[in-house]
Amino acid sequence: MTRIDFALTLRVILSGIALAAGVSAASAAPVAPLTTFTAGKAAKASEVNGNFTTIVNTVNANDARLTTVETNKQNLVSGSCPQGSAIRAIAANGITVTCQSTGGNVGFASVNSVSAVPIDSTTTTSICIIFCSPIGRFQTSSGGGFLFAPISLPHGATITALSFSCLCNNSAGSSAILFREDSAVASVNITTISATVQNLSTTTITAGTELVDNQNHAYLILWTTNGTAGSSIIPVNAIVTYTLP
Repeated sequence: MTRIDFALTLRVILSGIALAAGVSAASAAPVAPLTTFTAGKAAKASEVNGNFTTIVNTVNANDARLTTVETNKQNLVSGSCPQGSAIRAIAANGITVTCQSTGGNVGFASVNSVSAVPIDSTTTTSICIIFCSPIGRFQTSSGGGFLFAPISLPHGATITALSFSCLCNNSAGSSAILFREDSAVASVNITTISATVQNLSTTTITAGTELVDNQNHAYLILWTTNGTAGSSIIPVNAIVTYTLP
């Protein structure tokens, strides 16, 4: 009777341990195989120890798996980004976030033709600034010519548009070209005759030149002028629109 009671008691204990292990490690590794004890038969120490070893190993393995899950799980996101930016990456702690611009940070850079100089040193120009409108530089010598002026753009910005203002009261018309010293980035051409200032813009940017790279390039505006038209062709300014990263 004593032997039977011992076997039954041991079976209950082992079953309880196995059940507890199974509940605490739900969806984890199963506890198996275990030796089943029968009432009236002696329980061997090796079999009892084997069951305990199996249970201990399974519980330890599940604990390690749960620790890994808790260590690497993604917590509820509580971090935030300022207006005009969006979350780019989230750290495992759910608090630390990496932000990036949504492209809403628009900027403008402009240059007036008053600051421009002729490409050809023999071309003469004059500034319309006090007794005429608009303010700008025009050509006074004969023939066609070009004015150019450097323009400052922020490094890393993306060029999105070029705008041009001109008094084009002559059929010769005028154009503005944004140059990187190795290529034309964008151009605007005004040919309509008008006694008032006209504004025209383009969003067509030469592929591969959209990103401002001040480390390797410089940027300038080139305007066309006409000596025969004189003050009837006055390039006024050029405006470059860009977005910041």
